[in-house]
Amino acid sequence: KPHGYNPAAAVSGGGGKAGKGGGKGGSKAAAAEAEASGPVDCFDVEPKQLVIPPHEHRYVTIFFSPTAMQAFKAVFNATVEEGTDKATNRLAFELFGEGTLPHVTVVDPVARDDGGNPVMTFPKTLVGKKLTKRLSVRNDGVLPADVRVALAAPAPGAPPPAFRMELPVAAFVVVPGGTSSVEVTFCPRAPAGVDAPCAGEVLVSVNGNAFETAAVKLRGEAYEAEVALEDLPDPEGYPDGLQFGDVAVGASRELSFTLSNISKDHRRFEWKGPEAGGVTFSPAAGHLRAGQSKRITATFAATEPLSLDAAAAGCVLYRIAYPEGPGIAAAPDWDSSMTAVRFISAEEHEAAVAAVEANRAA
Repeated sequence: KPHGYNPAAAVSGGGGKAGKGGGKGGSKAAAAEAEASGPVDCFDVEPKQLVIPPHEHRYVTIFFSPTAMQAFKAVFNATVEEGTDKATNRLAFELFGEGTLPHVTVVDPVARDDGGNPVMTFPKTLVGKKLTKRLSVRNDGVLPADVRVALAAPAPGAPPPAFRMELPVAAFVVVPGGTSSVEVTFCPRAPAGVDAPCAGEVLVSVNGNAFETAAVKLRGEAYEAEVALEDLPDPEGYPDGLQFGDVAVGASRELSFTLSNISKDHRRFEWKGPEAGGVTFSPAAGHLRAGQSKRITATFAATEPLSLDAAAAGCVLYRIAYPEGPGIAAAPDWDSSMTAVRFISAEEHEAAVAAVEANRAA
């Protein structure tokens, strides 16, 4: 298959009826002519003439230079000069070769559009944040592939692209059977929804193969928020929720994510679980200062069979302000998961329990 494929054919001379010599066992040197004949001129033999001493052999090289991506056939002929025995004065066998070009296949992303183009889809990403995925190509051919990966230039007058790579153009060689990857980063600068997502294109080409250019489509959604949920466990499968899966009655499962305050205002948050119950949050309430983030843990647990399907859980937010003063920046953080241990008397404990029960009754 490769260009310049050079198999060597051994031609022997000297006696016997093995078809490798020029007579019936004589001791004279045999002069032979070798050629490759076929419908197209893509096979060649060197040398075309040689002298083989008795009981020795010589090698000839067959060159295959395909002119198209197709199969080729030819016949190799070695003829003994002045050979009189038809059984030994000629050696012939078929030659077969297939023309090919270096090529690669995009194996990640796996998704394809209606036109068969690879599609890399990024989950909903907060404006100003970044999300990175890998684009991988594999060489399924027999030749090394010199690959070039480049972001397509935006149309004139279009806004700056929301996608980027470490280098505008990446070039590398993929050996036969090997795989190589590049990173593509989604960094939106403006909101973009399902109806008009951020779009881009990465072009994957192979030097020496004008037919081998793949266009990888890039798609991504972006949103703006003053307080955002980040680092969700499954941002692609459940970009706006939590999937606990099946949990045995009496057992529990925890999932964690980040609650971030991107605004310039301080906030107080308070989580409200589904009406059917089963899910609790920790911390359930607290303060979230401007630019601050908190790690939230959601726990699903039930003492009897319970099914939640797209059950809504909310987070109530309040704008708050701290009293002015020189020590406000160093004021301690607060949320409901924080505790302070203080020993109390039995009378104080009874009074506290009574107060809790009174609040519940109210």
